[in-house]
Amino acid sequence: MKKLNLLMAVSFDGFAARGPEDNMNWTGYEDKALFKALTMSSPHPLLVGRRTFEQMPKLEGRELVPISRNPELGMSLERAAELYPGAWLIGGMEVARAALQAGLVGLVYQSRVPAKLKEGIPWRPLEKFLQKQTKTDFWIDTGVHVRVHGVNRGS
Repeated sequence: MKKLNLLMAVSFDGFAARGPEDNMNWTGYEDKALFKALTMSSPHPLLVGRRTFEQMPKLEGRELVPISRNPELGMSLERAAELYPGAWLIGGMEVARAALQAGLVGLVYQSRVPAKLKEGIPWRPLEKFLQKQTKTDFWIDTGVHVRVHGVNRGS
């Protein structure tokens, strides 16, 4: 079964967000160009946690599907993975952790952003789900460093 792709921006000092209400403006133009290039390549909607969904603007050419444990507020993570194999899961941190714990993620695209947040929601708790060796590590023309990780089975 094809799994979801997780796409997460991580600050230079290891944070995935400033906090639950973060608008992600710290990621900058370069990361947003990467995000757009990767997510426009998918025929599937973008899967996003309900709280993040409520904060996100409309994204041209892409549909956002809210993920929630409450069926009145969004689709379950398991159902979304079943309906949209290969889709991009774009956050937030809680839904990313749940997807990794449930074994629903095949690859993690970690965009390393030069910004320093100094505090916020740390990326480190998700590292335990990742294979120690990155599958690929590259820079794109916009200047963003991308690490693609496999996911440990049985995490």
